[in-house]
Amino acid sequence: MTTIDLALANARIRTLDPGRPWATALAVSGGAIAAVGDDDEIRALAGAATETIDLAGAAVVPGLVDSHLHPFHGAEVTRGADLTGLRTLAGVQDALAAERARCAPDEWVLGFGLEYDVFRDTGIHGALVEGAVQGSPAFVQFFDLHTALATPRALALAGVDGPRAFEENAEIVCVGGAPTGELREPGATSLVQDAIPALTAESRYRLYVEALRRFAAVGITGVHAMDGDLSTLDLLHELEENGDLVTRIVAPFWIRPESESEDWDALLPHRDVGSRRFRGGVAKFFIDGVIDTGTGWLYEPDSEGEGTLPFWPDPAHYRAAVERFARAGFQCATHATGDRGVREALDAYRAAGAAPGVRHRIEHIETLQA
Repeated sequence: MTTIDLALANARIRTLDPGRPWATALAVSGGAIAAVGDDDEIRALAGAATETIDLAGAAVVPGLVDSHLHPFHGAEVTRGADLTGLRTLAGVQDALAAERARCAPDEWVLGFGLEYDVFRDTGIHGALVEGAVQGSPAFVQFFDLHTALATPRALALAGVDGPRAFEENAEIVCVGGAPTGELREPGATSLVQDAIPALTAESRYRLYVEALRRFAAVGITGVHAMDGDLSTLDLLHELEENGDLVTRIVAPFWIRPESESEDWDALLPHRDVGSRRFRGGVAKFFIDGVIDTGTGWLYEPDSEGEGTLPFWPDPAHYRAAVERFARAGFQCATHATGDRGVREALDAYRAAGAAPGVRHRIEHIETLQA
């Protein structure tokens, strides 16, 4: 007889079985639904070790699958002050001041969820929050994770003292040659992030586990983790072996603009990697950034005269990468917000084709041509 680990009773369950469309109870064994029926049927299957939960008439629905999350990168960058929903500079300053009070004297002040509208009247300048953090180094992520704000002290510790050229469409925003503290896209933001004291392996792992458990607690049973590399596969194996992979994960490889053919060759053999709780088989690309800061790729310049450059500086190289992965049977997913970026991604997919049963994806579409 199957050992029943969990029994849910006194529930409303839509079975999708035409012969028995509704049920009131279900049994779970080994993490899978073992039986569905009425309360008496399921209680009869329960043993002494079965956990039985009376749902008092609540509905039981399938778990949610979020098709675009950054569970591991997101767990690391959402540390410090939660600025989500704050609409005024004064509110942001107060939140960062409170975070500074919680930090040790020499500790970096971190924050996340910053809104662009906070700086509508002032422009984005790290000096505007320098007083709130009492001169400490501070690094704050905007809500889209494409832009960050660094204070003068943070820029100094990172050695950022002027503009630089990047392989991708990234920018250290400067006025008169001096950095304002606004950093656009990963090439620029990583310069300051790399100066922040690194987490220990144990602390990082704990952050990952806490994030996955928060997802599970609100009903998210599957996620597409939209950034990863070969080390991500090692992490997923470790989480699963430790019993900490409580959410099923699709783990794409992030294919960067600076990557070359030999880098792609190293990833292709891992298309079918996976286990019961995770799988690969997806390649993730960025063709542009975000409309807000002028890094979305548009056919016509935006109101600030920006937005006409791709994140991936050589579109032919992007198309070659898409073709390589698509013809190897990968699903391709491209971040594209601007109308030019979306068109380039679609054209690349059409030229590359797709393996049977594979549908390529575009993430975050914001503008399209009429």
